[in-house]
Amino acid sequence: MLPRWPFVPTVIELLAGADTRTGSAITWPDGPTTADALLAAQGTPVAVFALSPNDFNLAGNGQMDRPWPGFPHDWLAIQTLVAMLLREAARTTPTSARALWPDLDEDARRDLLARIESECAEWHALARTKPAFADVTEPVRAAFWEWFSSHAPLARLVAPGACVAAVETTLHALPGKAAVFPDELIARLAYRHALAVRTASRVHARVPDRLLAAPSETEADQSSRVQRQVLLLELSTDEALGHHLGDHVLQFWIAPDDLAARRLDTAEMVAPAI
Repeated sequence: MLPRWPFVPTVIELLAGADTRTGSAITWPDGPTTADALLAAQGTPVAVFALSPNDFNLAGNGQMDRPWPGFPHDWLAIQTLVAMLLREAARTTPTSARALWPDLDEDARRDLLARIESECAEWHALARTKPAFADVTEPVRAAFWEWFSSHAPLARLVAPGACVAAVETTLHALPGKAAVFPDELIARLAYRHALAVRTASRVHARVPDRLLAAPSETEADQSSRVQRQVLLLELSTDEALGHHLGDHVLQFWIAPDDLAARRLDTAEMVAPAI
C-alpha cells in the first residue's frame, strides 16, 4: 500500500527520443538539459545546508544545542531519537568506542554502551505508552534532553538524522503542524524534497517520480512493453518520502485504451532493476 500524497501535477517538456542507431525505446533523458528543466519547473531555488553534528554541539551547561527550544516536539520524536541511539550503540565497535570515549578503559566503555542500550529501552517503552503525535511537556522535554546530552559523543552522531526523520514524519502525518517548526529548519530540510539543486559546479537532479513520462532505462528489456503500454507512474528510491527501493524502480504500466476509459484496475506493476 502506498500513502495518498497530495500533489499538484506540473508538465515538464523535455527533448527525448529513441536511439535511432539501435532502435531502442525512448527512456528518461538523464543529463544536464533535463536537470536544467527540472530546476526551472521547481521555481524557487533550494540551498543545501544539511543538519550535521555541528548543530548539536555541547554548550557550557553540558547539554547539546537543540535545533529549536521545542525539540523533541512529540512522543514519536522521542521514540525516533532513542531508537537511532540504541541502534548506534548496538553497532559501535571497540575501535569506534575508543575514539568516542578515549578516557575510559575497555571495560568501562563496554559497560557504558550496555547502559545506553538499557536506558534507551526504558525511554522507548515510556514513549510507546503515549499518543505518537502528542506534545511533550517542557519538564519531560528538559529531562529527556539532559539524559540524551549525557551521551553526547554518540548522541551527536545520530541527532541530525533523527531530527530530520522526526520532523518529516510529523509533517507527513500532520501538515498543519508546520507552524510548530522554525522557518530556518524547514528551509534546511527542503533540499531533500527538491527536484534539483544548483551548486557552484553544476545542477544536481535526481530522476523524479513521474506520471505519463518516459520510463527509466532498466536492466530488463522492456521494448515490447513500450510498444503496447504507456507508463502510468514510476516511483524510485526517495528517503524523504520513505520509499526504500534499493536499485529498483516501481513502474505501473497501462494500455492506452484502458487509460482513456479510466480502467486503472488493469494497470500492471513491475519492479525492474536500473
